[in-house]
Amino acid sequence: MKTNITMNRFILLTFGLFSLVNGYSQVQYATYYNPMDAVTYNIQVETANGDDYSIYVYGMHITTDFQTGGFYIQKKNLEGFLSDFLVAKQKYEAWTKTAKENKIEDLAKKIEIPKSQKIGGFFKSGDSTSLDTKSINRHLKPVYSFLVTKDKGLIKYYLAIFTDAFVDPQVPLLISSGYGLIFSSPEEVMSFYSLLQPEKINAFLSKQPKLDELFR
Repeated sequence: MKTNITMNRFILLTFGLFSLVNGYSQVQYATYYNPMDAVTYNIQVETANGDDYSIYVYGMHITTDFQTGGFYIQKKNLEGFLSDFLVAKQKYEAWTKTAKENKIEDLAKKIEIPKSQKIGGFFKSGDSTSLDTKSINRHLKPVYSFLVTKDKGLIKYYLAIFTDAFVDPQVPLLISSGYGLIFSSPEEVMSFYSLLQPEKINAFLSKQPKLDELFR
């Protein structure tokens, strides 16, 4: 037990020194609402030296294997992801109209996006007696889907984006079943899209204190 505690302290110290040397800082940026599980999820931004950043969009877990996780979007991949997101939104609106006209009550159909942008996924594992770890896989293609469900007589139309299952590249035994972003209206889709606009993120980050300026 003492050996485990000592090792955990060493890992924590090493990670802390690495983060300080490289100027990493993760901050709460925004939230969004998932209508399928009625939960509000966080969006956080992690900055590094310079103007580089990565976005952590927490999402609905597909199973309970790792309950905390979601989508990991690096700055260099953000424009491609947003472009794909708009394509999926247009298909969602068209298919919603078709489903209503044809009185479709139950459907799950994948939205094909040619050469879609790879992003990433992350999850956190650990319990109260162990050091929490964040596992990141940077090479995932999100799965876009159109869903129609009927619940208590009410038909609902969803745009769903899933990470699919993925592993931690550094620790292949750590596997997540995946996470989802769910939207139930074009307004919800565009509200989320607006949050991830680069100019909005840059404006937010410009107001945050920079570690290399705080600790000279």
